[in-house]
Amino acid sequence: MEHDLDPVEITISIGDGFPWLPPEISSPAPFLQRHQVPSRDGSFCLDRTDAPWWSPQRTIVELLEHLQGLLDADTAGASRVDEADMAEPASAYLSEPGFPVMLLPATLLRATLGAEAGRLRLHHLSGRRDRWLVTAVTAKGVKLDVATEARPSWIHLDKQSSVDVAWSDLGTVRDLNGIRRAERHLLAVASRQRVPRKRDRARQRWHAITYLEEGPTRNQTRRAWSFARLDGVALQFASTQALSMVERSARRRGLVELGDARVTIFGAGSVGSMVAMQLAQAGVRLMNLVDHDRYDVNNGVRHVLPADYFGEKKASATAAFINAHQPFCSAKAHEILVGGVPGSVDAAADLIRESDLVVDSTGEVLVGRLLGDLSAQVGVPILRCALLEQGRYGYVFVRGPTTGDLDQFLDLPELPDRSEETSSNYTPYSCSHPAVSCAPFQPAELAIRAVRIAAGVLSTTPSQQFAHDWLIVRLDYSGDVQLGSLPREHDL
Repeated sequence: MEHDLDPVEITISIGDGFPWLPPEISSPAPFLQRHQVPSRDGSFCLDRTDAPWWSPQRTIVELLEHLQGLLDADTAGASRVDEADMAEPASAYLSEPGFPVMLLPATLLRATLGAEAGRLRLHHLSGRRDRWLVTAVTAKGVKLDVATEARPSWIHLDKQSSVDVAWSDLGTVRDLNGIRRAERHLLAVASRQRVPRKRDRARQRWHAITYLEEGPTRNQTRRAWSFARLDGVALQFASTQALSMVERSARRRGLVELGDARVTIFGAGSVGSMVAMQLAQAGVRLMNLVDHDRYDVNNGVRHVLPADYFGEKKASATAAFINAHQPFCSAKAHEILVGGVPGSVDAAADLIRESDLVVDSTGEVLVGRLLGDLSAQVGVPILRCALLEQGRYGYVFVRGPTTGDLDQFLDLPELPDRSEETSSNYTPYSCSHPAVSCAPFQPAELAIRAVRIAAGVLSTTPSQQFAHDWLIVRLDYSGDVQLGSLPREHDL
């Protein structure tokens, strides 16, 4: 093949997956930089579209024609119209999977640090091999504010294992030439360092570079970091991961407003625990979990908690589990039996008053009435989600400032069967046995729908708001849904 009139040698390797999987095409010559991966021996990424280009009906000739088309576009400094709008980041070439992982606070991801060089401090994470966190950054002799940024509760620093590392800003690194320049810079800096004592060698030969790379899409720029250390005459790279709300928000578009929300969830059982986890994953920053019961080892058939939490209070265990899995969510446990002990109602009212949304997943009508009235008194919307008919149906009811109460909702003819909510055979609140016996996917489906509605209640964007008062869903293969509203006060 030819590129800019110079002949180029390529290699085609047919693997075991052929013809279902395409042959692998590679070249030692770096000539198609947007599609060529140096870390994979010059292999070409030919699928840059939403759907794979290759199919078993394709031929080797068509594959070469496709490659030639990409090559012609690249030579002209353009991109084919069928390419995905995605850039190959330079940082992907300056990292090694399985090598130390560096966690980067948001400070390091800003557009500029105001200096061309400086120092930073790495702290090893206790109990985790080859995991480091940047805990301090100095630029122009001024220490930047890193300590005040959110730090996950599961991060524990090894106070005996830290290292100061020099860093340099290399400007813009967007192509293979820039990557090679970065490698040469790191090798030169590492080579000038004094050879440390043997027992300190793994810690003291680090160096860091920062640069602007293309991404996350074409013609966009973001700041990236790479860390390397010298092992003999070879460079070893660490992989870097952003410890940043901005990075996480980019993966959950349309839910940015949840970042400032304060949610209180009453009931941390099968439904409540799933609602809590989904809200935390959606971006809720502050969460109160209220429950007095203990986690039974058999709760695991529907609960989010693993079995080794058995015997612990549900609220505390669920809060700890969420904090460990969602770095920027602060979940707090409140082991309160609402209405069961003196002062519990006042404590619940205080939590509601501080909230933007209340979720009632207790499954108990008596408690639901109480929580609904407490929320109405202070004007905080409350979302109630519960199962009906042994989990065959579920509902989500949202009571706002002008909405009818829970009893008005329960009197709706649309409800399939209220026996599970009203009969004396319904398992009493605080009993250690399950109130509803059903398959795990039924409360999970209800919880997912409840979280979607919660996001709509909290949204300030009209197109994303929940425009109804209630949802009733059939939790089987049909998934039939009914939506509706109660009469408003001015309509009565």
